[in-house]
Amino acid sequence: MMQKIALGLAGLALAGTISSANADPAALNGRPAQAAAYFEQYCLANGGNLTNAIDALAASKTFGNQSGTNAGTITYASFTGPDGINASVKIGFSSIADHCSIIVMGAGDGMALSKSLAGHFAGKAGANIASVEPFADYGEGGYAVPYEGGQIIAAPMTTGIQPGIVHINFFP
Repeated sequence: MMQKIALGLAGLALAGTISSANADPAALNGRPAQAAAYFEQYCLANGGNLTNAIDALAASKTFGNQSGTNAGTITYASFTGPDGINASVKIGFSSIADHCSIIVMGAGDGMALSKSLAGHFAGKAGANIASVEPFADYGEGGYAVPYEGGQIIAAPMTTGIQPGIVHINFFP
């Protein structure tokens, strides 16, 4: 069974549902747990307001070295963080829907980490995980969890300059 989700992306589809009955929101540890905490603090805590997410990241003591652009209808902000965990926010791009990301560098098995992160958020939200078909920078697909009218998608980036990069995205 295929389900479509509304992210403003042509062709993005969910391929089946994976139960989250065994998902334990406390199962993450180390860098993945820290990345999940940052994601909650900066991407989810702003209720989908991505401008507020940029402001929170810019004001944080954790993330710095802000770079990006604010030209016309396009806003992109990128931040470096501790221990190979970075952040970015994209607004107004035609190739992908607006979203906030926490980025885990050097993640090893990206699909396994993506599934663990999705399970973590599914357990916290009492939701199911859906497998996401490949789209945009995520050539292997990933895992989605519905969250407050949007979608959390954890997926390994396949167009990066190095392997082992996982994005935890919130598409409000």
